[in-house]
Amino acid sequence: MSTAEDERFQPQLGSVAHLPTLAAAPMRPSAPAPALAPARPPGPTPPVPPQRPIGTDSQPAPGHPVPAGAFEAFLREAAARDAVAPPSWKKQQRRRGGRSVLTAIVVLALLGTGVWFLAHSKLLQAKSKAPSHPKAWDPRLTELVAFVEQERGLKFDHPIYTDFLTEADFVSIFDVPAEALADPKVKAENAERASVMNAFGEAVAYDPQQGGSAVSATTTLGFYDPSVDRIAIRGEVLTPAVRTTLAHELTHALQAQHFDIELGGDDDLEVRAIVEADAMRVEDRYVATLSPEDQAAVNSENSVNPEQKAIMDSVPPVVIQTMYAPYALGPLLVGQVFATEGNAGVDRLIENPPTELALMEPALFGTATVDATLPVSVPDGATVIDEPQRFSAFQFLVMLDAWLPWDMARGAVDDWTGGGYASYRTKEGTVCFVASAGYARDTTKASTAMLWWAAAAQSTAVATVAGSTITFTACDRGSTAPAPPAPVLNTLSELLMEHQLIEASVQARRDAGDVSSPAALRPMAVCQIRGLLSQDATIPLLQMETLTDDQRATIQQVMQQAASTCPFSPGAPPTFGTPVTP
Repeated sequence: MSTAEDERFQPQLGSVAHLPTLAAAPMRPSAPAPALAPARPPGPTPPVPPQRPIGTDSQPAPGHPVPAGAFEAFLREAAARDAVAPPSWKKQQRRRGGRSVLTAIVVLALLGTGVWFLAHSKLLQAKSKAPSHPKAWDPRLTELVAFVEQERGLKFDHPIYTDFLTEADFVSIFDVPAEALADPKVKAENAERASVMNAFGEAVAYDPQQGGSAVSATTTLGFYDPSVDRIAIRGEVLTPAVRTTLAHELTHALQAQHFDIELGGDDDLEVRAIVEADAMRVEDRYVATLSPEDQAAVNSENSVNPEQKAIMDSVPPVVIQTMYAPYALGPLLVGQVFATEGNAGVDRLIENPPTELALMEPALFGTATVDATLPVSVPDGATVIDEPQRFSAFQFLVMLDAWLPWDMARGAVDDWTGGGYASYRTKEGTVCFVASAGYARDTTKASTAMLWWAAAAQSTAVATVAGSTITFTACDRGSTAPAPPAPVLNTLSELLMEHQLIEASVQARRDAGDVSSPAALRPMAVCQIRGLLSQDATIPLLQMETLTDDQRATIQQVMQQAASTCPFSPGAPPTFGTPVTP
């Protein structure tokens, strides 16, 4: 190991790391020409013809192969609630009160005792002195350091230590201490987090403590810890896959030396999405320099194997969705900015992260999007679990999408202007949360989605409307409540596919001679593509590399049906798609 004799890596709360990649998503066909159908003749809408079994029902990965690294990054946030706030990557200048529910609910729920054992483990005790640095880089890293500096257009201020660990040493980082398993307080917190997930309709009888430990120990390949300015790598041999992981983590170390990056705030997803996408871009560039044989080795070693997949499949889908969100949502926007402004544009994104809404839909980048923190309050006499904080639009979408068709769930975050959230335990002992969401226009789509969500998830939640804001309270649904059905397509894949197909559809119309502006064409494209992503018959078709004439006709028929029923006003709710009934 390249450490000083008395210096063992001690990962802290703000670490960023690597996971194996998910399998690459199948190539998707070009968007069908979205010619607007003529007005529908009088009479009932013709049904979509039944289809014979096609494609696959397995969840594809996001459109960009997700590099290793998500889980450990979120792992460190799990300790934040009962320990100290994550330190700044440089000067501790961007501290915020509260955390996004994206982190506070899903990640803390995922790890449960991570709140305890990461905060109190000897591996996570804060050092009393500033991080030490070697006088020179480990010779094994010099070429990689030069590559990262050149690709990123920045220079390292100083070398850092890198620990190449045995399998046993690396896995031991994530062991749950025996005292944590037996600690009544930890057990209560773990049960509390499980109840919050149940209230969100995302899991039933899930053990965050065991699930989080198993997933992190199985899948994490390495991480950079800014609080001690070190990299830890799973493996002692510098294989192509390990070198690729190092290129990613060295980029994080370089970021830490040049930018004030605060993790764990209300904008945690936004910050992580940019820094991870930046590291992913450098990583991709490094992989492109390798031989075909080495590239194949990277793809093999850094992909989820059957054992890892089984463990990932054992946790609720929302856990994986949240874990990979920064890695899936960041590359589109960072790639878009890098293509026009280079590294200088990426630097500005790191210094001034975009809104979560712009990550979910890059077409909104540069517009006056608002994502405010709305006030919420808990009942008198209740015990607060999560202090009032911002409610995440992405988390609201994931919550709804677990039970509703895509058009209804996605429409519920259109025109989003902000949210608020807090969780608590009632005087009677029931765990609940209260959330509010604000909208630029009417709340019809959101309140309708909440009505259908409550019915499908068997929740007692009822949304109340006051002006342009809806508020709802949801509580633990009990051990007999239903778990969400297995998704045909996961939320991140739907977001990415929606963006790609909408852009392709608008361009196809323009190429066909339509002189309307992209802004004028977009509302219809949005409605049509969401219709396609809401039909079980067409979702598999959109994932296939080639289509038969009959399959293309099916897609065209759904789009024509949508064209005859979709409103031309972007603010009106879609009318197709059948919600899941209880």
